[in-house]
Formats: sequence, C-alpha cells, structure tokens
Amino acid sequence: MKLKLGRDKVVYSGKWLKVIERKFQNKITGHKGTWEVVERPSRRAIALVGAVTPENELLLTKNYRVPLKKWTIEMCAGMIEESDASEEAAARRELLEEMGYEVGEMKLLMRGPFNAGMQNDQLVIFLGWDAKKVQEPQLEGGEDIKVVKVPIKRLMPFLLRPRKNLLVDVKIFGLIPFLTRR
Repeated sequence: MKLKLGRDKVVYSGKWLKVIERKFQNKITGHKGTWEVVERPSRRAIALVGAVTPENELLLTKNYRVPLKKWTIEMCAGMIEESDASEEAAARRELLEEMGYEVGEMKLLMRGPFNAGMQNDQLVIFLGWDAKKVQEPQLEGGEDIKVVKVPIKRLMPFLLRPRKNLLVDVKIFGLIPFLTRR
C-alpha cells in the first residue's frame, strides 16, 4: 500500500453518525492529506431487499429523504439490528415494517460498500419472491414511505424517466440482471 494512515480525529459525534478527519501520506510522493470520513457508531450493515409479487411486480419505496429535500424511489432498507437473528431476518423485518409485505424464498445477491470514498457503510442486498401484503406498514416517527409497485416489464422506463422532483436510487439498477432468473 502506498498510503500511510495517520491518527483519526473525531470532529463530530452524534447518535447515528460520526465524522472523522483521517490523516494520510503517500509514501512515494510524500503528499500529505486529510480525508473526511463518515462512520456509523454501530458499524452494522444495512439490509436492502427487492421484493417481487406473484404478479411479477417489483416493490419499491417512495421515500421522502430529508438530506435531499426530495422524494426518492428505493429498495426497502434498514439497519441490521443487534436483535436480528441474521442479515436475512433483518431484510424480512424491514420489508414487513416499511411495506407490510412478507416474501417466500429470499436470496442473498451481494454485499459490499456503496460509497467507499466517504463512508464505511456496507450493504447486504437480497431479492425476495412471492411477496404478499400481510399487514399495514409500521413506520417509525421520522419515516414518510409509500409502497410503489412496478411491473418488471416496465421497470427500465420507470427508472430512466422518473417523474419531476423524484430521484431514483441507482442501487436499484443492480437488481435488474437477477429479476429474470429465479
């Protein structure tokens, strides 16, 4: 590795996020710098799930995101909690809480970082089949989430031409190759 990491300095620490200045030096060029890093104090991964109904619709969320001051289209997602028996259990819990749906078969698709230049978050992405509504969503106080059903055959036009003032989370595009295979 060409970089030598120095000491971290915590410049902000809140309930959900911590901002760190991380010193580094390139051992070859001698260049010194400071990287601004965002960490979650819990260091737990985030579970995401794309759920497909028997009618071949992908269930997504329309979510008001305060940092963006806009509505977004996303996969159902949430932090994996200490009380979750597994990553899959966390994905199933989030699907039930945010959307009111359960799925039959669920498959782990991928895991890894999603914004490695700024934060240490890891994602664990699942795809669930035979999604059926079993209850009304049980949203937390700060959530404003609506369920959006998109026929898979119309997914690409839906994602590529969103309505005005609606942003599409690019992670959804990672599901597309898996939607035709079961």
